[in-house]
Amino acid sequence: MKKIGLTIAGFDPSGGAGILLDTRVLKSKEIFPMAIITSIVPQNSEGVSNIFPLSVKEVKESFEKIFDDFKISGIKIGVIGSVEIVEVIHSFIKNNKIPIVYDPVLFSGNNLKLFNNNQFIEKIKREIFKYATLITPNLKELEILSGSSVKRERDAIEAGKILANKFKTNILVKGGHLKGNDFLITNEKIFEFKGEIINKDVHGTGCFLSSSILAYLIKGYSLEKAVERAKIDVKENIEKSILLGKTNKYYMEI
Repeated sequence: MKKIGLTIAGFDPSGGAGILLDTRVLKSKEIFPMAIITSIVPQNSEGVSNIFPLSVKEVKESFEKIFDDFKISGIKIGVIGSVEIVEVIHSFIKNNKIPIVYDPVLFSGNNLKLFNNNQFIEKIKREIFKYATLITPNLKELEILSGSSVKRERDAIEAGKILANKFKTNILVKGGHLKGNDFLITNEKIFEFKGEIINKDVHGTGCFLSSSILAYLIKGYSLEKAVERAKIDVKENIEKSILLGKTNKYYMEI
C-alpha cells in the first residue's frame, strides 16, 4: 500500500514554502502527500506580510476526516500559528507511534512573528516536543527555544544538547548562519554533517529539509541516514533553484 505523509503547516500562496512545497517534496520521494493547513501566510519574494491562523474548528475537522479514513505513515509539522492549534495537534499526535518531524518556524525571513502570544513557546515545548522524532530549529529558533545565546558553533551544539536532554528528543542544529555544518544531537551521540555556506537567497530550504527527512524516515531509513540524504537533496535543489518575482529570491524547483 502507498505510504502517506501528512504535512501540517501554513499556506504560502507563492508556493515557495509551507504546504505547497512540503507536498511537492513528499511526492518527489514517492510518498503520497496529504495536508492540513494551520494558517494562511500571505507572502511573495519580498517577504511575509501577515499570518492568519485558521479556527480550531476548521483545523480539528480536517484532522478528524484524515485520521478517520487513512493510515498515516509520518507527519511533518511547520508553522502552527496559535496556541489553540497546538492543542488540536497535540490531541492527534500524542497516541501515534509514527515518525514526526517538527520544523519550529517561529519567525519569517523578514522577521515577522508567526505565533499569536507569549504562551506559544512553552506550549509547543510541553505538547509537541516530546512526541517529535526530530526537531529542526534554525539558529534564531534554537536561541529562543533553549534560552541560550548562540554566537559560535560550540554554542549551537550546547543549546541543542539542552533541548535534546530536557525533552528526550532529537535535535538537528542547522548551521547555515554559521559555518554551514549541521549537527544531529541524540541522547547517545552527536553526528556532524559537513556543509558549506552558499551565497544564494533561497526560499523554503527549511521546509524542504524537514519534509525530505520525513520522507526518508517513512521509507525506513535511520535518522542519521535520513538527515544525510535530505541534506544532499537540499544542496542539489539549491543549485537548481530559479529566480522568481521582483527580488533576487530563488525558489526551489522540484
